[in-house]
Amino acid sequence: MKVSDEEPQVRRFKPSALRLIDAAEKLFGERGIDNVPLQEVAETAGQANKFAVQYHFKTREGLIDAVFEARLPAINRRRQEYVERLRAMEHPTIVDLLWAMIGPVIDQVDAEGKHRYSRFSAQVRIDPRYRAGWFGSRHLAAVNDVIDMLRAATSHLSRAEFDVRMMFVIDIFDSGLRLVDSPEILPPSSEHSASDSSMILETMVAVAAAGLSS
Repeated sequence: MKVSDEEPQVRRFKPSALRLIDAAEKLFGERGIDNVPLQEVAETAGQANKFAVQYHFKTREGLIDAVFEARLPAINRRRQEYVERLRAMEHPTIVDLLWAMIGPVIDQVDAEGKHRYSRFSAQVRIDPRYRAGWFGSRHLAAVNDVIDMLRAATSHLSRAEFDVRMMFVIDIFDSGLRLVDSPEILPPSSEHSASDSSMILETMVAVAAAGLSS
């Protein structure tokens, strides 16, 4: 999909709304979209008004959309930097392209250095009621550019095969970032240090690339 070079307008949020966004991102990512009462989101955000979510965002879906509106502009800008480097390369590899896809999400961490946005978006993508808000975001121009490049680099795959494999790739990315955040779940027999996040990320991309290349 080709998009305009014009930067989409970025939505601005009040500090109280941002606290609700942070709380929702954390709670929804940990427990699922429907397993967290909106009142708990307000309490976690330190809001005295138990209807604070409804005041700022009207509905649960409005809150989910707000998380994307708060996070995706920065991710899109970072990914655009990757895209510009890819276009300067004569023959970018599938590994290069996959780093352009996941690198900006790796960079998106919370105050504790955890990939909270990745967990949140994973919960949204598996729910057909809410995932349209992610896929329809105004701030996915750069990821669409990367996907176009990946399609061109995997011409041995039909459109249907590519789409299915990309769903597995996204699952691999989600699992990899979860492992980076919780290295203690690595097998005790692992020869690698549980804190070796670089190894985990490189292996994650290599496995994803193999899935697209075969």
